[in-house]
Amino acid sequence: MEMSSISEYDEAMPRVRKHLEQFERALKLVRTTHRGRPISEVLGALDKAFEAEGAQVWNDVRAEVARR
Repeated sequence: MEMSSISEYDEAMPRVRKHLEQFERALKLVRTTHRGRPISEVLGALDKAFEAEGAQVWNDVRAEVARR
């Protein structure tokens, strides 16, 4: 496996940071509005919030945060 250079890491970090910020905003919104709701409702709200933020989230991650 080839090691990435520091410059590749530095180039990628702004994109990673942006994605994390999108994810966090969507999650915070849904936790505020859907705490205690059925998981199916939380999943639907997460889908809408992630889409509004432009965040692409793996299904396993989406399902895990919905359960919490």
